Amino acid sequence: MTDNACGSCTACCRVYSISEIGKPAGQWCEHCAVGKGCKIYEKRPWKCVEFECLWLHSQHGGFGNPMPDEMRPDRCKVVFSPLDDTFIALCMPGSPDAWRKGAGRKVVDWLVGNGYRVLAGLPGAPTKTFIDRFCEREVHVGEPDETGKIRLTPTGGRYANAMTDDIVERVREMGLQQVWVDSRGCPHCGAKDGPAWIGDSVWHYCAKHRVKWLAGWDLTHVVDKVEQERRYKELGLGGFEHIRRDEVEALAVQVEKAAADNRLADLMRQLEMKDH
Repeated sequence: MTDNACGSCTACCRVYSISEIGKPAGQWCEHCAVGKGCKIYEKRPWKCVEFECLWLHSQHGGFGNPMPDEMRPDRCKVVFSPLDDTFIALCMPGSPDAWRKGAGRKVVDWLVGNGYRVLAGLPGAPTKTFIDRFCEREVHVGEPDETGKIRLTPTGGRYANAMTDDIVERVREMGLQQVWVDSRGCPHCGAKDGPAWIGDSVWHYCAKHRVKWLAGWDLTHVVDKVEQERRYKELGLGGFEHIRRDEVEALAVQVEKAAADNRLADLMRQLEMKDH
């Protein structure tokens, strides 16, 4: 076997599918000497020849300084690889939440902080977690279309909204005090109860149909957090269905897009300067 610069890491030999040799995702390749390397390294499939995970890319000078050993895939139990502006984070079988903690989470946070999106989960699993600056949500990963793009469909599962803090920060930077994104009523009856405040965000709701939706952000409102929490519990909003989430996220992305593009442009310029 030839030294392939990966050290004893052979994580990619397990998580990816390799159609050339009929290898399914999530199973060890029959040509892999686990912890040592590829037994057919000189004749390995072209997909393997072209592949370079994020950690290995950093060891070759990409993304500034080399990533530390704790972030090596066999140690953090996550293999990160790029797909356009998204990084696929495949966890080693047996460690489905490796991207949520330790070194794996550090890599996710760094990528998201630099404007990338992350799609994390087990190899071959139809449901994964999509992470960006606004949220973490479960999505169904469909088959690629005729252009090679993969369709992601929200499953309605776990949803952790980080959108409000980022948009409030952006609103302040733009010198605005209020931003309104949805003035509509309940889709079932047209009613619009409220408003109710959650931090700087303003919500309307329909008590009859137990749905809530984000109306916008108001930085002029003086928030009494104790009263706010009491009112929120009194109304029972925590148990209401959050509707029109996708529409508001699309608007939020537009607000953030210019700033994200600038950060990525700065990063690319840094990489170009390093290469030269």
